[in-house]
Amino acid sequence: MKYFVTGATGFIGSHFVLDQAGEHSVVALVRGSSVDEAAARLQGQLQIAADAYSEPRRIAADIEIVLGDVASPGLGLEAEQRDSLRGRGIDIFWHLAADLNFEKRKAEKISLVNVEGVRRALELASELGVKRFVYVSTAYTAGPQTGSVPEQLHDPAGPFNNSYEQTKCQAEHVVAEYCREHGMAFSILRPSVIIGVSSTKRSGGSKTGMYAFIRDLYLLGRTLDKVDVEPTFSADPSMIVNFKPIDGVIEDIRYLIANEFAGGPIFHLSADYGFQLAEAFNLVESKLGIEKFKVRSEVSPVRTPLDEIIGKRAEFYKSYVFNEKDFVRSIPLQHGCTASDLEGYTAAYIRELDEQFASTILSEEQVTLSDGIVVSAYRTPPADAPREAVLIATAFGIPVDLWRSFIRRASAKYDLFVWDTRYLPGSAPLDKTDITVARHTRDAVEVLDHFGVDRAHVIGWCTGAKIALQIAADEPSRVMSLTLLSGGFNISDAALKTPYEINLTDVLNEIAADQDLATLYYDLIYNGNEEDADTDAAVRTFLNDTNPDYIQYTSLPFRSAENIYRYAKLITTFAADQTGDLIARVAVPTLTIAARTDGNTHPDASRFVATNVGDGRCFELDEGDHYLMDSRTDEVFRQFDAHAELSCRDGVTPR
Repeated sequence: MKYFVTGATGFIGSHFVLDQAGEHSVVALVRGSSVDEAAARLQGQLQIAADAYSEPRRIAADIEIVLGDVASPGLGLEAEQRDSLRGRGIDIFWHLAADLNFEKRKAEKISLVNVEGVRRALELASELGVKRFVYVSTAYTAGPQTGSVPEQLHDPAGPFNNSYEQTKCQAEHVVAEYCREHGMAFSILRPSVIIGVSSTKRSGGSKTGMYAFIRDLYLLGRTLDKVDVEPTFSADPSMIVNFKPIDGVIEDIRYLIANEFAGGPIFHLSADYGFQLAEAFNLVESKLGIEKFKVRSEVSPVRTPLDEIIGKRAEFYKSYVFNEKDFVRSIPLQHGCTASDLEGYTAAYIRELDEQFASTILSEEQVTLSDGIVVSAYRTPPADAPREAVLIATAFGIPVDLWRSFIRRASAKYDLFVWDTRYLPGSAPLDKTDITVARHTRDAVEVLDHFGVDRAHVIGWCTGAKIALQIAADEPSRVMSLTLLSGGFNISDAALKTPYEINLTDVLNEIAADQDLATLYYDLIYNGNEEDADTDAAVRTFLNDTNPDYIQYTSLPFRSAENIYRYAKLITTFAADQTGDLIARVAVPTLTIAARTDGNTHPDASRFVATNVGDGRCFELDEGDHYLMDSRTDEVFRQFDAHAELSCRDGVTPR
């Protein structure tokens, strides 16, 4: 048979294509700037899937790639591409692509992919004359419903726990209605919480569900070790968890194919047995060595600011930890996960995380600066042949680990250098330490000198973007190109600042003026204060603008009262240094990158800088967060790399 597949680079999609390609002809729709890039990304995901199995899995060499995007009209295919596919006799259109976000603020984009994307896929399938449309949904389209869940469509009016469930339910109705109107056979597959491969217990490439939760605890545990608090996680401890191994999902799909999708049209690809959530939680905590988390059977009406951040991150898990469901299954195969199995899955994933976070390619050196302050500086291993250098100016108080994805991506071509800012994460004396923008700029130059780098491409993020801007203004001969990412430039025009920037500066101004307030705010962050409503509200305002996905990194300034004070001093000193005429003094080629949906720094400030430097350009993403170097690594690197190549007219950096 001949398949057309969307979502082939996703978790289910990669295992499905790995299993079916070779046995069936597969055309895969993949996003990318070129077919070669898309093919490389697909091959990479297929290799990750293949490596998870105990027996060698061959990756088919004849998978056809077509560039496209489910969020684009016609899935991004040109008329001639559709004409070519129409003549190929596609038997089944497998729609596995989905947006796994769930937040209300992203509802429009989620709907664009999960509802409109399905509609566009159906239209293409109809145009191609396929015999059957298979839509992979989720078992949790039932929302908060409890008890027996039939293999039937649910009410699209809800209620639902989040936008993801809502859009997947709506999409099921779109599939059913469209296919019945157009006489197209269809099947809707509803997996539950999918985990790794049953034989090896390896994750196989999954980053959501159980794995996102374990990763959060793995990273957050480092923060919790530093504070004397007991964060809480709201869940029903007695709920039976429905974990389904990915190879079980594939077996279910093979069964349906072999039986020509008899029955249905809706099939639950769920587990037949499981275990209590409390048992799972205790096991994961034990494996991670975490003792401070507490499970509450109800959501407390009064939560500390820290609990609110954790609660935001846990919103996606509501369907899994409340409202127990018994999914009716017509497929006779038996799959599931016992507590003993979970121990193996957890241990295997922790090993994967250990490998991921231990395998840093950076080496650390202590650098003594001209005023006697010692900072940690990092570099990638020297290459055999000279390469251009990249200097990263990260934000105040943010560990270099947040740049891990970008550094890995860029290290294949560049030598990268980065340093911890003095004062935080550094431990320079609390008083009488120069923390002006000019001094941070000098630090950057001295780090380059320490490593023997004469010239570098400079990239700065958040507050580091202004440091990078200052480097370009003061030391233009050292800068080959300048890239400013999600910049916090401290421009005097209040319209170019976000509420987050304004609120954060207001709160930290108070703390910087009175060190005793740092202790008060530290207590407020982790314990809350019902009696001081105004101060408590101020803390919650700027903490709730923190992306919970990055709490393990962004929490560093709040891990101790002293850190809060240091951070307050850094930010207020930074805020007192208005950008003024600095921008006009920058003549090196400059690229600013910003996301229109960044809630931390204002994207219009990036456009303002690009417009007013001597040679500037602004690249804007319609959707994205503040942490683009990690959340949109490939896109950021492509833009940076193209800019660096265009800007470099003098060849390889002298070393």
